[in-house]
Amino acid sequence: MTAIITDISSTATMRARAAKSEEYKQKYGRNTIILYELGAQCTAYGQSATEIANATGRGIDHQEGIDIVTFPKTSEDIYLPRLVREGYKIAIIKE
Repeated sequence: MTAIITDISSTATMRARAAKSEEYKQKYGRNTIILYELGAQCTAYGQSATEIANATGRGIDHQEGIDIVTFPKTSEDIYLPRLVREGYKIAIIKE
């Protein structure tokens, strides 16, 4: 399942995105991965980043004490099916 969520301001900070990700995980279930579509990149923060890294082998960056995983939007067709096969639901927030 993929949901498109569009209620996040494009001026949100990294910490605000991480906090919003946790809020959505609580709302939609712990097995939900929250991805932010930021231009040509898909970015996940916090627990979602850790889950993506574990399921796909992507490296985790640590910025301001927050785990971050980023991949090109053109790789969605590779990573999203892997995550769904692992049992995750995907929510994409477009900014």
